[in-house]
Amino acid sequence: MGNRAPNSLAIELVRKQLLMAGDLSDSEVVAVFRSGVGRFWPNSDVNSSEFRARFPVPECLVNMARLLEEDKVQYWQPWHMEKTPRPEKIGKRIIWEAAPNGDEEWSHALVRFTHMVDLAASCKLTNDARFLQIYRRHLQEFFRARVKSSPLWGNRLDSAIRLMNLAKSYDLIRRDEDLLECDHYAILSLMTMEACLLEAKLGTRVGNWEFFITTSLLTTSIYLENVLNTTTWKKRASERLNEIIESEILADGSLIEQVPMYHGQCILTILDLLLAQKANSKQPSTELVEIVFKMTEVLAKIMDPQGQLPPIGDSDSFDVDYVLNYAKAVLGPESTGKFTSAKSPVPPGILTFDRLQETGWTVLRWQTEREGTGYLLLDCSGKPARGREGHSHADDLQFIFHTERANVLVDPGRFTYAPIFMSELNFLPWRIKLRKEFKKLYSTLRPRFRELNRQNWHRYFRHTLRHNTVSRNGENQAGYDDSPNLMSRVTAEEPSHKGPLLSCRGVLESAGDYSHTREFLCHAPYFLVIVDKIVAKASANWTASLHLGQGFDAEIKDGVGFIHSSIGDYGYSFAVKEAFGSNINFKVEDDWISPEYNTKIPSKSLRISVPEQASSTLITVIALETQHSGERRATIELNPIRIANSAVTPNFALIYRSPTAEVDAYLRLGEQSLQSGDLSTDAYYSAICRNNQTLSRIGFLQGTYLEIGKNRYTCEKKDGSMYQSVDNAD
Repeated sequence: MGNRAPNSLAIELVRKQLLMAGDLSDSEVVAVFRSGVGRFWPNSDVNSSEFRARFPVPECLVNMARLLEEDKVQYWQPWHMEKTPRPEKIGKRIIWEAAPNGDEEWSHALVRFTHMVDLAASCKLTNDARFLQIYRRHLQEFFRARVKSSPLWGNRLDSAIRLMNLAKSYDLIRRDEDLLECDHYAILSLMTMEACLLEAKLGTRVGNWEFFITTSLLTTSIYLENVLNTTTWKKRASERLNEIIESEILADGSLIEQVPMYHGQCILTILDLLLAQKANSKQPSTELVEIVFKMTEVLAKIMDPQGQLPPIGDSDSFDVDYVLNYAKAVLGPESTGKFTSAKSPVPPGILTFDRLQETGWTVLRWQTEREGTGYLLLDCSGKPARGREGHSHADDLQFIFHTERANVLVDPGRFTYAPIFMSELNFLPWRIKLRKEFKKLYSTLRPRFRELNRQNWHRYFRHTLRHNTVSRNGENQAGYDDSPNLMSRVTAEEPSHKGPLLSCRGVLESAGDYSHTREFLCHAPYFLVIVDKIVAKASANWTASLHLGQGFDAEIKDGVGFIHSSIGDYGYSFAVKEAFGSNINFKVEDDWISPEYNTKIPSKSLRISVPEQASSTLITVIALETQHSGERRATIELNPIRIANSAVTPNFALIYRSPTAEVDAYLRLGEQSLQSGDLSTDAYYSAICRNNQTLSRIGFLQGTYLEIGKNRYTCEKKDGSMYQSVDNAD
């Protein structure tokens, strides 16, 4: 067989697995492979609805393939886990371990072969034989390199994704006459090698890795079942997939790692398996279809009003409808009613919420006629179980606030997995990577890495100070540094909800030396109240952060401030007060956000610091109504209602005025009932709404009564809730 790189191990594996008995020549093996291999895409077609859903913009495939004519690679595909903002040069002779952008993830992404799908699809889309020749060259170079020892070859996630992409790409070009016998054999050998590696190590990984591994092995079992004996692969991978569906998917449908992007990736790889079943006329697994429905429902619940994923943990801000559209294409028109569009409107005048109980996320939505949908995600999830926490950030009890127009208060994203950016020094007679001890030399030899190596960006984006929560002494929350034994624990209580009112409480017990209770009180569509109660064994500096979205800045004076947009002429009022009158320091700092891997954008963060206190109760009120230039800004007053000769936490009156709202609200932070003038209540939160100074609506959460003058409004249920007009009950 001409031009075939020798790989005796691969040949031996192929021959062991062959279904056909007898002493077949290499040419006969290839003939069996070409005639017997299954399908990945229906009719092996780039015009199929499934292919078009997976790659909605075919022009991008061709553009990226044209870059490969110049020996450049850019990672771009929808939901690609390591996207790159610009192409990187790989050279005529490919060094697979090289990382031209300094990030080792780049080399992992290269050997996962997404670029081979670009080439194969472009060959089919354009009938340009040059793309096939580049595909052949990369295939043969990799086949030769795969024989040699490299740490890369032991990475089973790479093997699993590479195996799936070999099936995706080969299925499009396998009938092309310019694909030589040696190329077919290389594909068959590589697929056999990777499948044997994955099958041998099944059960040693958890989380998203094991989903990629099992679905890839099952897809290959289907694809090669008429050529090789894939019975063992299929049996063991099916058993393991059933196990991890049970262990890695929580009862609410979320991936146990609690990272939206990897949750979505697991859906996509399951859909790839279901597509292979469909393309080969096999009945799709009912259990897998139901899991897809359950997991996509989670995406629909947590996506923001722009249809994007919240970038919690190691996530990017990806389009949720992409996953839903691919699911509809794979599962067929009868499944359409099972999916909720990521951009489905919320009914006006209603506060809706979804709670993922096992995960600890609560998502609130409301609609206003002028601004559209508002969105809050309240994160009381805590750190995932041991072994599943690798993609988790130190963000316990954080929240994010997005609208249809903008991301106002944000999770910063992930940016990179690289603690230091390193690339090879090719002018040396041997290939080396300079380690972190040689940062100064790197700054000279690799000026592009100078800014990147000024700090550990991987650690930066994971840090507590980057998130909308509270940090002690500027440190990470316990258990997120190099001290896994200093564990923290988060518990979340069932939300209280009535009409436009909702409260949600989470408690962080941190390594036994302090507790942080955070109460979220939303009065939609007007404002959000956050009450942070800190109790510690020793005095410390406590910093609550508000991480502003792209284009936002903040100003604050005497505890009253405004978050304003530099992109549009609008903003949001806010106010902050420490319940016991302790000093508060305010500072707006430069910060960063990362919408996608390898991309970071300047932003701002507001630091609200209470110095040298063992205990503190911090109250923050943020207007959810957009205030436009030329309009009267919303005003927020927080006034303590103190009990004479008492050291207990005071209660508070919250006076909120905007062009559309007159709300007098009350926070009962102490143990006793709240008294203010002719008002009395035992509720944790109560609100009186007026229209042109006339009482119109009242409500409360977590109480039994609210008394205003001679009028008494009650709820028979202990710690109950009510919301009604002064005349008609809701």
